[in-house]
Amino acid sequence: MKIDKETLIKNHFWILTALFMPLALVMLLVMWTTVAGEVASKKNKLDEIKGTLKRNAHPQVKNPHWVNVLKEKQRELTEQKLKAWRTMYEGQKDVMTWPAELKDRFRDLDMKRFGEQLSVDFRDAYVNRDACYRKQVDELVKIVQPVDEKGEGVVQFRGGWDQVIRYVSRWYNPKAGTTAPTTEEVWLAQEDLWVQRELLRAVREANDFTAELKKAPEPPKQPGETDHQIFYNARWKLELVLTPKELRWKITNRSNRQQLLGIHFAIHFDNSVHNLFVDGEPLAPYSSTEGKEKAPVALARFKAVEQVLTWRDAPVKRIDTIHLAVNSNRCATMAFQGLSGTDDGTTTGAQPMQPVGPGFPQGQPVQPGTQPPLGGKVPMDEQETGVGGQPTSSAQAKDILRNRYITVNDQVRQMAVGMVLIVDQAHVQDVLTALANSPMRMQIAQVHWRLYRGSIQPSVAETKPEQPKGPPVGAQPPPPPPPVRGQNLPVEQPGSGDASAGGAPAYNLVELSVYGIVSLYQKPPDANEQNRSGSTVNRKR
Repeated sequence: MKIDKETLIKNHFWILTALFMPLALVMLLVMWTTVAGEVASKKNKLDEIKGTLKRNAHPQVKNPHWVNVLKEKQRELTEQKLKAWRTMYEGQKDVMTWPAELKDRFRDLDMKRFGEQLSVDFRDAYVNRDACYRKQVDELVKIVQPVDEKGEGVVQFRGGWDQVIRYVSRWYNPKAGTTAPTTEEVWLAQEDLWVQRELLRAVREANDFTAELKKAPEPPKQPGETDHQIFYNARWKLELVLTPKELRWKITNRSNRQQLLGIHFAIHFDNSVHNLFVDGEPLAPYSSTEGKEKAPVALARFKAVEQVLTWRDAPVKRIDTIHLAVNSNRCATMAFQGLSGTDDGTTTGAQPMQPVGPGFPQGQPVQPGTQPPLGGKVPMDEQETGVGGQPTSSAQAKDILRNRYITVNDQVRQMAVGMVLIVDQAHVQDVLTALANSPMRMQIAQVHWRLYRGSIQPSVAETKPEQPKGPPVGAQPPPPPPPVRGQNLPVEQPGSGDASAGGAPAYNLVELSVYGIVSLYQKPPDANEQNRSGSTVNRKR
């Protein structure tokens, strides 16, 4: 049968369908015989791998070599952490001290870590013996050479030291008997003394730094001079000339402002100290004055000179407040914690304290225009009581802050602190440097200052002077009395500011508010303890 072209074109669908069906059958046959076998083979291999992995499954499928390398690195990091920890603690070991009487009676005291249990005998001796807690408070105040009731001294406390220093005013409640304080109260009370002692030492260091005069290169001696030296600091240059008959001095004002005289210098020789009193009219910037006096006996060579400071010429003139557990704006979101690392609800938490007014309050935010309270020393018989009218502890939270830390862990306790000082404006950096160099490793968080135009003259108790008796007839008049600190200085009136030449107030004082974070390091474990525990976990308190 002859098929023409027109017929193929017309019936091409049916022709191609007839040709495709055998080819499809051939393809299915090939898949059934070859591809299915390959898939089954692959599936069997995959099942075999899964079975092998399941049989070899182990929680620590790690390369032993890399495991050893990581363990060695972990050991090195632990040793490095312990080394840094011990270094920090060694720098603070001399800060965290106890009274000598307690150390003699309780020989294991140095081995205890902060917060460990203390015996009843120890706690009773701590608060009852005169040479223990109370003596530490008295010594704390003396660090800054406080101004006494006669107006003699260097640094004043606003309202009295007992309104500035935080201490337990009374340990026992006479209405409830005598119960020894708890272990926590003893540790926290002692920590209050440690922190405040270092803050006061920083104030003393800032003053002493100004009082010290450095020796300049020796100038050439003139004929007949026993010694000729020049000493200087940021304020003064003192040129001293010693001859067999007289001691000559020349003092120069090195600052850019007028300074008052009526100051004392302690001149140290090889085996003696001579008090040089320099008086006269106020010195203008870079001006000088000179004088002389009879040479003291047995003086050979000038060794050192320091200025004897008073409240008139000390850089830090007054301490208005010292507060523990007070937050700066930088730490306003941080909540205070107790020794256990939790908030026990005895304080309001981390409230930002603004440096408004002459101090900042404790436990509540400052309201603008209000006068913050000072101190907060409440005797035990006036403090809050617990259930049934009994005191909740021997020292209430008004005297001991329990929620005081912003960080508590096995290595360190971090506490936010604050101070308000009346400082000579030219020496603000000296104060900040002394605080930053403290062994408490204080981190300055915020500094605020403003001009202070009030009076810093201390209140002196008035005493009725005795009427002098006339000398006997023919007697020689007595020698003039030795100079008194501050002699011939103009007396300032309350509220008039610092008096200077001509009665004009000198506006060179500032009210300095300093916030910081102190880090108190825990005693690290010794080598034997570390080997036994294999970690740096602290002892159970």
